[in-house]
Amino acid sequence: MEDVPYLSDNPDKQSENETRLKSLEKRVKILEEYLRVGVFDEDKQSDYLDSVRTGIDHEDSDQRTSLLALGYLPDRNNDIIPSLVMIDTTEAYWQDTDIYRVKDADRVLTQYEVVENGHPAIYYVPPVAVLRCERYDPDDVAGYPHPVMRIIANNADHALRDVMRSSFFQFDIPTQCAILDDTAEDLHEQLQVEYDTDVLVIIGTREYFCAPADVDLTTIDWNTYRYKASGTVDDPYFQLDGVILNAVYLEKLAREPSKITGSNDLSLGYGLPCIILVNQTHDAIYYIPAASTVSFFSEADNAV
Repeated sequence: MEDVPYLSDNPDKQSENETRLKSLEKRVKILEEYLRVGVFDEDKQSDYLDSVRTGIDHEDSDQRTSLLALGYLPDRNNDIIPSLVMIDTTEAYWQDTDIYRVKDADRVLTQYEVVENGHPAIYYVPPVAVLRCERYDPDDVAGYPHPVMRIIANNADHALRDVMRSSFFQFDIPTQCAILDDTAEDLHEQLQVEYDTDVLVIIGTREYFCAPADVDLTTIDWNTYRYKASGTVDDPYFQLDGVILNAVYLEKLAREPSKITGSNDLSLGYGLPCIILVNQTHDAIYYIPAASTVSFFSEADNAV
């Protein structure tokens, strides 16, 4: 049994994990919205927090896990630094899930002890910012995510370094566009090594964009053409097939790009590029947020 409801490459578990993740997202949202109201009721807050802990369902803190996530580090005063960093380790230990102050807001975060080069470090992770968290078994190579999921994680690290930082929002529009292009190109180049336009792939995703062929992509409201899976057992996520054409920030496609003043201005892909997937059979072009990708498959992986 996996320790927490995050995604597995095992097809038999994907639907179950998607449903559990959706439930956990709802529990976290309820608690954080309650915290923003500013009315303190100890019993109610405790009930909401217990609900989140139940959704995470850790068995014990001494269980070693393999963790891939975005999280926060504390500074020397144990105040949480409000900048997400990538955590990629085979040795992490769950400590607790509690309410912590990040900058000016109360957040629900899971505390992990992560061992790096023999030295322990504490990270604070939003419960829904985990790409992998499963019991570590050095002999179980089948339990590891598809390499493309690691490529996406690497690109997320690239975006955190170059895009999701305060100085980026101070740059002029041409400089911002150049950085977005570089980040999207980084993702495409890594994917292109194995999956060029001759290789059919199947991508599992919680959402995607698909606009009609006669729509001007430089002026549309992309949210009009956003399709989201319900996250239920019957509709956990989409499976889209085609060939990978490129990667792009949808905000960058605007005829007159606007200045990006904060992370909310990059909400279409949650700060990451979208993978452009072309399906010639259905004459469709899908724009798949890399951050929403949950699985990947290609028969080319099994080619001798």
